[in-house]
Amino acid sequence: VGCRPQEFDVSLDTGSSDFWIATNQCTTCTSGISLFDPSASSTFKASTSSANITYGAGSVQGTISQDTVSLGTLTVPKQTLLAATQPTPNLMQYGLSGIMGLAFMPISAMKAYPFWENLVNNELANNVMSFYLERYVDQSTDISTAPGGTFILGGINSSLYTGEIEFLPVPQPTGPTPSYWMLEVSAMTVQGKSITVPDNSLAAIDTGTTLIAAPSATVQSLWATVPGSQPLTGDYEGLYAFPCSTDVSVSISFGGTAWAINTKDMNLGSVDVTTTGPMSGIVDAASSGSQMCVGAIFDIGSSVGSGPGAPSWVIGDTFLKNVYTVLQGGTPLHIGFAHLPSASSLSCGTSHFSLLGGCAIYLSR
Repeated sequence: VGCRPQEFDVSLDTGSSDFWIATNQCTTCTSGISLFDPSASSTFKASTSSANITYGAGSVQGTISQDTVSLGTLTVPKQTLLAATQPTPNLMQYGLSGIMGLAFMPISAMKAYPFWENLVNNELANNVMSFYLERYVDQSTDISTAPGGTFILGGINSSLYTGEIEFLPVPQPTGPTPSYWMLEVSAMTVQGKSITVPDNSLAAIDTGTTLIAAPSATVQSLWATVPGSQPLTGDYEGLYAFPCSTDVSVSISFGGTAWAINTKDMNLGSVDVTTTGPMSGIVDAASSGSQMCVGAIFDIGSSVGSGPGAPSWVIGDTFLKNVYTVLQGGTPLHIGFAHLPSASSLSCGTSHFSLLGGCAIYLSR
């Protein structure tokens, strides 16, 4: 960000559309976070307007501004961004300095085009982005030094999937332009049994969400299929616990293939169901004497947003770790999933990119 460029680690979030970066005026930032110094950038321009961006996990306040923003070799000279002074601390875990939204302008709190859409309008030849998320469940790998997964803006990495990519059209928006990357959930199985999914169950495909969120009735039916499961309360409300000895098997279809979720991804770790402590109290199931574990599909209520066409599901990384994901722009929009190769065929840190004028970076979840 800026000229001269200042480098930052940010979360790549297909479930939001704003770009914000924490500045050296931040009043809620902890030590160890890289902060943007606007005064060191000759291209920074602040407006007189402020904004508040709200996420499921917190919020951020700051000044609506413009500056040069680059990702790899791709640059937007006058990208609208929020020069953040008050982000919620939990939005800045793992050394992150901000969030880059990769959805669409209509859900931008700043009413600005996101970075990727500005590129499409100017210099990105191939209107596509793709994700492979590395899995670190039950691995000893130090995620602070591991290369992680791969994000390609402007291309697809054919070595990171097997077979064909199954593309499905994004449902047409009720307004003039799309808001979220969405698909309709058409079918779901739990422990091999079908779960009733209502019509028009729109799901946001969201790399910025760790878990899977679904409407109340669906979540209740889902966990009722798992013997011994029970809803949690207090700080855990909306989540369910199940016997740690049970492997919870889930598949989701969006109108084509039934995509299976690894049972390890369905288990967040063990919990003492007699207490209602903070989420940080959940520990690795393998190292705990507790017999109940927390499930990775939770109750979000009735809707993610408001108005017609708002998604009622959020499909996060619990699912996305199990597929190669491709988001294809154009008219109509498409989302594609493909099967991952066997773990032994994925060599961490080496890859063969089909960039098509794009760039690649690494990420993990």
